[in-house]
Amino acid sequence: MCFAKNKRRLITMLMAKCEEAGIACRQANEDADSLIVRTAESLGLTHQTVAIVGEDVDLLVIMMGLNTSPNVYLLKPGKGKPPQLLYLPQSAVKQNLAKHMMFLHAMSGCNSTSSLYN
Repeated sequence: MCFAKNKRRLITMLMAKCEEAGIACRQANEDADSLIVRTAESLGLTHQTVAIVGEDVDLLVIMMGLNTSPNVYLLKPGKGKPPQLLYLPQSAVKQNLAKHMMFLHAMSGCNSTSSLYN
């Protein structure tokens, strides 16, 4: 119980410090990946280009499933040997891969589909 209380206090403190520095913050109560993609999608309406930086294949799958705007990208930073990659989920949607990717992702147990991308 004490751990949960301390975690809430730490998150509240970090969010306050970020907002003081002019960094907008949102706290996900449940699914952070979905909140990240939906936030990027809303920013895509007012910004020329939006990039989500992350390594989680869930982000890309959600982006394909929601059919995000063509100016919203996923930037996967490279660690060591693999190069940094930039994904445009719209290209998968245009190739009719999104529905298959969603199925593979759901049936394979989440992050197993990341091997398809690396």
